Amino acid sequence: MNAVAMPSTFSDVPGPPTESWTQWIKCFEKHLEAIDGTKYDPGRKQAMMYICLGVEGRRLLDHIAPIEKEEEEDQEWDVFTEAKARMNNYFDTTMSVIMERYNFYYRYQAQ
Repeated sequence: MNAVAMPSTFSDVPGPPTESWTQWIKCFEKHLEAIDGTKYDPGRKQAMMYICLGVEGRRLLDHIAPIEKEEEEDQEWDVFTEAKARMNNYFDTTMSVIMERYNFYYRYQAQ
């Protein structure tokens, strides 16, 4: 079998990424399936994702919050799922751009 090419980097430069987070993470998960990486331990999956994020993507993940295991956790801890959840939470859009603009333009100072 030929080697499978790595997925494109998520974000190499500051500013909005060229691809949405949801599209990129789906592509990355398909890449893991293609290389039989679903059997990898969570630490290795997270390391592969970290490399593929690109310079700005790595800075963003590190900035969101360092991923460390809580001391009191007894269950199996999945660092890959934790990193993915933090990025999902960061890129989750709760309002449309139109609604955000409306709120911005019609804001007022509280008295």
